[in-house]
Parts: sequence; structure tokens; C-alpha cells
Amino acid sequence: MSFRLRLVLGILFLVVLALVWAVNEGAPVEIIFILPVLVMSYLLPTFLALGRRHKALPAIFALNLFLGWSLLGWVAALVWSLTNPKPSEPVVINQAAGSMADELAKLADLRDKGILTEEEFQAKKAALLG
Repeated sequence: MSFRLRLVLGILFLVVLALVWAVNEGAPVEIIFILPVLVMSYLLPTFLALGRRHKALPAIFALNLFLGWSLLGWVAALVWSLTNPKPSEPVVINQAAGSMADELAKLADLRDKGILTEEEFQAKKAALLG
């Protein structure tokens, strides 16, 4: 089971548990409607990170849970959940190098199409021949 699913199920369980406790303790009826709204407001940064599939979701949840009671902690979790995570490193696939003649043909084709200038072609050819 993924962390995201466990997080959502855990939060739902705690809200239901709090509602059952409030009803059994004879709390006013308004608390049944106010409590879920308060929980959703408190955990708003976590839900935003969850919806955006943020890579730092566990850390944002921890910051939100433990320091969200302070306005600074809640705002920090909110800002962090709205940031774009760094893209993952590109995967480089090494292909077997073709023959030198193939490489020269490709360079000549690029020169003929006007992508490479004659100077660039000569420099790359010299580097290839080496």
C-alpha cells in the first residue's frame, strides 16, 4: 500500500474517530460539521502536496502535522507544497557507437542541410578523426 493511500485512510480514520468521540461525549451538533472543516484546513498543505504528487509528500506531511499549529510552520508547509519539485535527472542511454564513416556521413548531411557551418563541420571532423 502506498504512502499516499495510507495517509488518506489514516486521516479519514482519525476524523471519523473524532466525530464518534464528539457524539458520544454529547458535544453540540455543530462540532460534527466544524471538525472536518478544521481538519481539512489544518492539513491543507498536505492535501495540496498529495494532489500534486509532490515527491516530498512525507516531509511536507511531517512539517504540517508537527509544526502546523504555529502559523510559520503551516505557511512553510503550504509554500513547500506549492513549489515545483526538481525534475529528475535525465536518463542517458549509451548507444553503441557507429563506425567513423557513419559519423562522418551524418556530419556531412547536417552540413548539407545547413545545420552545421563549414567551420563547425571541419572542427567536428577533425575531432572525430582525431
